[in-house]
Amino acid sequence: MSRGLTLRVALNRAWARTWPFTRGRGLAARLLALPASLAVPREADGSVVRTRGGARFRVHADGMHDALWVWGSWDPWETEALRRITRAGDVAFDVGANFGWFTVALARWGARVHAFEPVPEHVEQLRDNLRVNGLEERVCVRGEALGEAEGTLRLHRFAGLPGGQVSASDLGRDDAEPVDVPLTTLDTYVGRAGLGGVDVLKIDVEGHEPAVFRGGERTLAAPDGPAILLEVNPECLAGHGLGARSVEGLLRELGYTSFVSVGVEGFRPVEGALPERFGNYVAFKPAHADRRADLLQGG
Repeated sequence: MSRGLTLRVALNRAWARTWPFTRGRGLAARLLALPASLAVPREADGSVVRTRGGARFRVHADGMHDALWVWGSWDPWETEALRRITRAGDVAFDVGANFGWFTVALARWGARVHAFEPVPEHVEQLRDNLRVNGLEERVCVRGEALGEAEGTLRLHRFAGLPGGQVSASDLGRDDAEPVDVPLTTLDTYVGRAGLGGVDVLKIDVEGHEPAVFRGGERTLAAPDGPAILLEVNPECLAGHGLGARSVEGLLRELGYTSFVSVGVEGFRPVEGALPERFGNYVAFKPAHADRRADLLQGG
């Protein structure tokens, strides 16, 4: 990286971290010729950055940490949604924890966190970020996947995608590299851990969500089952022969009666069925009326 580019990047990173609006960042970045996906430079690989919220993370030049490096934040709308529905003292599950963005946030908000991440290098990053933030004692890290049965799950990494992109489907890609990981179920883990239940569940497992839900039917079907922040990824779901309606139908069978969309337009109740396109949602039961109201307050 040239000296001029280094100065330019430094100035624009400083600007990006003080930009007050999540909405419009992409346009503003393009106007200054700084793409929001600016890569972490090699000389910064392994360095620790402070986020806009005050947490600290170690970034890597693997394509996964670029937004964190530039903006000092990660998935801001999903993070705000999770903050609004989480209470201090909650039992919170982070399923598909990756390098720990949501795990760290949940722990800092006072939740008792159980983080599931089956990919060994991601588990190392997760544990490292917990150490950097002094949160090791507040999080139970599990180096395994959740599904509908105990055993082994074959995941796939992709040479042509950022380091955090892992899926139970090969997505029909030629660059898919299989990796086998240990597998348990949500219900089995809740029982073994002696948990009375789960209050909040964040899940992002690239199309494997229905299998996790089926393996957690007892926990999720309880009237006071968790509020769920989930990603709907049609491409990944299609790899399992499923779609958004499959996810919605399963959750409705488990007692979830309302969905709120999460994105750049804020938080909006979903009218009708979930659309067959990429999106993030919070699923609620009637018992979650207060949490739902807190999410929708202010839009």
